[in-house]
Amino acid sequence: QGKANLQIAIKQTKSKILDLAIHGKLVPQDLNDEPASELLKRINPKAEITCDNEHYPQLPKGWSICRLGDVVKYEQPTAYIVQSIAYSDAYPIPVLTAGKSFIIGHTKETEGIYNRLPCIIFDDFTTDSRLVDFPFKVKSSAMKILQVHYGVEVEYVSLFMSITRLVGDTHKRYWISEYSK
Repeated sequence: QGKANLQIAIKQTKSKILDLAIHGKLVPQDLNDEPASELLKRINPKAEITCDNEHYPQLPKGWSICRLGDVVKYEQPTAYIVQSIAYSDAYPIPVLTAGKSFIIGHTKETEGIYNRLPCIIFDDFTTDSRLVDFPFKVKSSAMKILQVHYGVEVEYVSLFMSITRLVGDTHKRYWISEYSK
């Protein structure tokens, strides 16, 4: 019972934080900041930028609606897959999965360690995601490693992804087919 209540409270808190951020009440707004539409054009000139605001009439001035795929680039984790599953807590490098277990062990491997941090790992089948700020290796190719474009807050994107959930009812790779759209 206590765990369920805690999970509900955490979900409500995340939702409230995202709502405050969307409405420009999380941090002081600076009218001299570059409008989001201009930043998005610099990041991806081909991005389809929607400024009609029909879904978010309270969107702060300078903010813009965009697709997640316009502000995040993904990398296949092939170069970072652990070679041996002989894990030990005595080894220094964590091996990650984007799912519930997150750190599934530690490896002594020194090649192919991901260190462009912070980043977000995204499980392509379950749509779970995690913000990561330490070097790591991965268990399998069933995840994407996501980097936000310059000028985009990785913590905001991570929070958005943790709140915006797609229901994975079929076995498919969700990043390309659904999530980045």
